[in-house]
Amino acid sequence: MLSKGAVSKAVESLIQKDLLEREPDTKDRRKIHLKLRPQAKPVTKSIDEVRTEFLDTVLNGFTEEELEIHTQFFQKLFDNTRKAIEGRDR
Repeated sequence: MLSKGAVSKAVESLIQKDLLEREPDTKDRRKIHLKLRPQAKPVTKSIDEVRTEFLDTVLNGFTEEELEIHTQFFQKLFDNTRKAIEGRDR
């Protein structure tokens, strides 16, 4: 798990490289949204290519049915994780 300080440092580095920008929340002054800048497009494209290649490799040989079960399983995991985090933040 990354510490808050490590995340802040990484975010600041991406802002300094003009890949990310801060955007104040219009309804809650305490919140700041992070938004990718157009200059980040080559980086995100490269990440997408590596991700696709990785998934093609590790999911090779699975049937369509197995892939659908995989997707449903991980969607439930993500949903349960989100609910647990939301419950903890209250």
